[in-house]
Amino acid sequence: MVRRRRFPAKLESLPEVRDFVLGEASRVGLSDARIIVLELVLEELVVNIVSYAYACPVNGPDNASEPACAPMVVPVEQTPNDAHLDVQCGSCADAQKMHAPMADAIARSGIEPADLFCVVLEDSGIAFDPLAASPPNHLDEDLETRQCGGLGIHFAKERSAVMAYERDGGKNRLGFGILRQ
Repeated sequence: MVRRRRFPAKLESLPEVRDFVLGEASRVGLSDARIIVLELVLEELVVNIVSYAYACPVNGPDNASEPACAPMVVPVEQTPNDAHLDVQCGSCADAQKMHAPMADAIARSGIEPADLFCVVLEDSGIAFDPLAASPPNHLDEDLETRQCGGLGIHFAKERSAVMAYERDGGKNRLGFGILRQ
C-alpha cells in the first residue's frame, strides 16, 4: 500500500517527513540497517529540495512560469506560503501507482519490486534533475583542502538501489528505492 502526505517545504518539516517515511518503512518490515540508509538518503534529498527548489535563481531565465535550473541558485530564508513537498512511500510493488519513471527504473534494474521500499518526493519548485548532476570531482582530495558541499546528491544516488526523476506539469518528481534487506 502506498501512503501519501503533504508537508510545508521548510527545513522544520524534516522531522515529520522522516517520522512518516521511517514509520512506513518499519511497518512494511524494512531491516534496521536499511532504515539507516533510507534515513540518510531521505534527509539529504529533502534538505536539498526545501533549500533550493523554491530558491531565487541567479542569472536564471526570464520565463517565471516555468523556471529552469539556473547555473547558480541562492537559497532563501523563507519559502512561499504555498510551497509544499508531497511524499509518497511504500512497497515498490505498487511503484506503477506512485511514479511511472520509477516503475521503469525498477524494471531495468532487474530487482524484484517486492525487495524494495520506495519513496517519491514531489515539489513544484525550480526544475532540477539530480540524475543529470555530474559526480563530484574532488573525492580524491585531502579533507583539509577539499571544497565543502556537492556530495549529497552523489551520496543519495550511490546508496539508492534505483532512482528516477521526471518533470511533469510544473512539478519535480524524484523517486528512489532502498533494498529491504
